[in-house]
Amino acid sequence: MKYRTPATTCASLTYAVVAALGGCAVHRATPVEPLAHSRESIRTAEAIGAADDPQAAVHLRLAKLQVADAMMLIERGDAERAAWVLKRAITDADLASALARENSTRAEAQQAAEQAERMRRADRRERRTE
Repeated sequence: MKYRTPATTCASLTYAVVAALGGCAVHRATPVEPLAHSRESIRTAEAIGAADDPQAAVHLRLAKLQVADAMMLIERGDAERAAWVLKRAITDADLASALARENSTRAEAQQAAEQAERMRRADRRERRTE
């Protein structure tokens, strides 16, 4: 049997405490990347004009609420759940951006179609007068 000295017992106990504290630090770590990504996705959606489109605005609002919920979870020490909520926020913000882009593109296409129709009418009038 191996005899332990007080120094080795103390060293073993110190390592155990450091390992336990390290585990707590990892568990309570803030999900920095998802938090930054969610905020950037929200800024992008706002810049595109998601707040001006009714459907996109709903998803933008959800994304903002989810970031607030995630911050509460982080404060409570539930970083894992906060990371999942932030992923949902990213998805909602990205959907808001896509909806805003779709409506913007649709409006541009409508304007282009109307302009093409005006040009056809003008061309027909010119041919009649010739």
